[in-house]
Amino acid sequence: MATHIEPLGSREVLKTSKLKSTIAALLVSASLAGAALADAQRLDIPAGSLLGALETLAKQANVDLVYQDEQVKGLKTKGVSGELSANEAVIKLLEGTPLTVRRDPESGAILITPRSSSGPEHEDTTSSLRGQIDEIVVTGTNIRGVSNPTVPIIQYDRSDIEYSGSRTAQDFLQTIPQNFAGNSSLYSGRAINPFKSVTNNSGSSGVDLRGLGAGSTLTLLNGRRIPATETGQFVDVSTLPLAIIDRIDVQTDGASAIYGSDAIGGVINFVTRRDFTGLEVSGSAGSVTSGGKQDYQGNIVGGFGWGSGSAVLNLGYTDTGKLAMADRPFIGQSDYGTLAGGDILPDEELWSGYASIAQDLGERTSFTIDALYTQRDHTSTTSMYNRVQHRVFSIDNYFVTAQLNSDLTDDWNVGVYADYGANSLEESQNRVLNTGQNFNLFLFENDILTLEGRVSGKLFDIYGGKVSVALGASYREEGYRDASPPNGRFDPDITRRVKAAYGEVMVPFVGVDNEVPFVRQLQLSVAGRYEEYSDFGTTFNPRYGLFWEPVEGLGVRASYSESFRAPPLYSIGNRPQLAILGMRDPLYTGTPDPRLAPGTVYAAAIYGANSLDGLTEETADSVTLGLTFEPRSLPGLSAELSYFEVSYKDRIQFVSPDLAAGNPAYENLIDRSPDPAYIQSLIDRAMTDDSLLFYSGVFDINGNQLPVVASDVQVFFDTGTRNLSIVDVRGMDLSAKYSLDTSFGRWSFGFNGSLLMDYKTALSPQAAPVEGVDQIYRPVEFKARGTVAWSQADFTVFTALNYIDNYTDTLSDPMHPVGIASWTTVDLTLSYGDTNNHRNDWLDRTRLSLTVQNLFDKDPPYANTVDGLNFDSTNASPLGRFVILRFTKGLLQ
Repeated sequence: MATHIEPLGSREVLKTSKLKSTIAALLVSASLAGAALADAQRLDIPAGSLLGALETLAKQANVDLVYQDEQVKGLKTKGVSGELSANEAVIKLLEGTPLTVRRDPESGAILITPRSSSGPEHEDTTSSLRGQIDEIVVTGTNIRGVSNPTVPIIQYDRSDIEYSGSRTAQDFLQTIPQNFAGNSSLYSGRAINPFKSVTNNSGSSGVDLRGLGAGSTLTLLNGRRIPATETGQFVDVSTLPLAIIDRIDVQTDGASAIYGSDAIGGVINFVTRRDFTGLEVSGSAGSVTSGGKQDYQGNIVGGFGWGSGSAVLNLGYTDTGKLAMADRPFIGQSDYGTLAGGDILPDEELWSGYASIAQDLGERTSFTIDALYTQRDHTSTTSMYNRVQHRVFSIDNYFVTAQLNSDLTDDWNVGVYADYGANSLEESQNRVLNTGQNFNLFLFENDILTLEGRVSGKLFDIYGGKVSVALGASYREEGYRDASPPNGRFDPDITRRVKAAYGEVMVPFVGVDNEVPFVRQLQLSVAGRYEEYSDFGTTFNPRYGLFWEPVEGLGVRASYSESFRAPPLYSIGNRPQLAILGMRDPLYTGTPDPRLAPGTVYAAAIYGANSLDGLTEETADSVTLGLTFEPRSLPGLSAELSYFEVSYKDRIQFVSPDLAAGNPAYENLIDRSPDPAYIQSLIDRAMTDDSLLFYSGVFDINGNQLPVVASDVQVFFDTGTRNLSIVDVRGMDLSAKYSLDTSFGRWSFGFNGSLLMDYKTALSPQAAPVEGVDQIYRPVEFKARGTVAWSQADFTVFTALNYIDNYTDTLSDPMHPVGIASWTTVDLTLSYGDTNNHRNDWLDRTRLSLTVQNLFDKDPPYANTVDGLNFDSTNASPLGRFVILRFTKGLLQ
């Protein structure tokens, strides 16, 4: 049975009036409970609400669990499955939560309490309970040991990852409807996308929530920033080996008040495996059923503890084979011409090593250190316009984070953090094979150093409970180095320094112990972060959230936040260029220059990844409203409906003079009667100051170059890269999970869908917004993934249906838009065995699985693309049916 306890004074104990009767009841069942706690049995408890999971465990294992509702309500669990004792099961259910467990010495019951180091009464019952020495990673809040119910978070645990059959992190992320492949995916280096907003030559993969750009989603590892890749515009998640990931948290609203820059579309937090005990090896082999692409993986993870500490080590290797264009007949022929061949997907190898060490330093202090190193080698051959180009990249990535945490009192904790990471991308070959021509090679380096101190705890009691607070400060250095062959445009080495101070408070106006009609819980969350940048100024971003639970199991949340994105160092370090040249300007109505060809004007224009005025931060306002549903009367069910709005302003955008000419959206950047004195000042600056480069190329009608004369300039284009565009996004998310036990086994159902109602873009503040939903290379109106799983004993069958809505090609012929069909695919996974199940045969602690992605081998919908791929690389994949065999073997435990 599950016994709930309530607060008495400031300590969470059984109410006195219930204490004797409760203990008496527990003592009656003590002998039975002891046996149940010790004996392993088959348990299947799905991920979801911790409260529902504990009640399910109490029923399945026939054990006594004692806890307080308020401490458990709202927390999530990764679930458990396999042959486990009840004690082992509850330990796993509490992983990643601020709760711990101990055995009552008299009754044998399991007592679930907040983590504390206050004395021997809170000692763990097994070395697996060393959660006190680990930093508790809770996405969306800086307050230690609590979750924030006002934050919309979608959580994926290890079973979700394994059942998906995904081979890499980017594979799994493409199953999330809120994520848009955009131009930060494996295909984007091959595709010609007119809306491309980031540089991606090496097939790197970023996260792009809501389609706002990969640079507008913050990517974290265990809640810490990691270095970006290539030109520093986004984090390459393909360098994160999936084998080390324990869970993935997706926060789908603005979070700059908590994390700072980049968290406009949201946050994705990869939480690693830190508490593994034993030795486990795994391997997989996969292949398309049409073509030559084959993938292989191998992984070994080991972990052990020594009472006051623990260590985990993971080594992995992934070989991802190429997919040739010749293997996909629908690729290569379009209205724009025929492509000769090459690879649609590259050859890649990924080597990885990960280590995590945790150590108690006395009763109240703990130290953890995590280190990750990966090397990704990328080889691709592409053919376009009668040129066969061969490129080889090597991407090295490493990250180290150290954390020291100390419980000052039962209610207060202080943490000190130090992180350093670096990512280097080196191109060792860029050669046109059929001509022998060699191109300049890229060499980009990004690094990040963060030092942070934080204190969090409980301030005082009010009517609804304890007011919790977190205060902190941090110092961060971000470095970008372009060591490519010099072209005169870039500063070779750029460093940004960021100082920050932040605070967060959670106020429980009403709690479950003093609920009133239609107000069971009412919580307010307020957070704010101030940051000072060395290169563009200061910014302050607040967040306000409210959670209301009118009746048990039904929650209402609302939030408003302001977020920002700092200008990329690539742009900050790029020097603009003043060009004097002849150009066409259809809207010029002045006197023509008789020396120039008809329709040509004598122009001055600004080019480059920066502008004369410099760049400042991009900003956004976000609003979310949500309903959560977790009825106690129906254990295993959880559902959430969310509405979101994002108004994204001052987006950094490159505007060329050719694009601006004749486009009313950019009229404010064009001066058709420029002041000769101002033009001369720019020429003088370019001649004497390295901050402005210079180019001259004005030719008369006979091809003779004309001299540079400021008074001859008829039109000035103040273009380049500027804070210009606006994006307004509005939509809804729906997610649900339900699990139940039947006489035919355990059934689990899941759904995650995203409806995008508006994706309006304006090229400048002067331009009219244009709707972008359901257009090629843009997010579609509706994406969804539904799952069904059945398990009985050691057998599991998992299937997923993926749906992408139909949309329109408005680019190939703007006057006659063409529809692009919807795309529905099915994935299937069959598995047998359990790494926790001890047997007397070769399947001892072994799991075997067969996964078929795109079971019915559905081709991507046809699109008449200029690159000849004939599919929209941002919304579909050419992979086809892919079959994976995987085994996992537990060797030690």
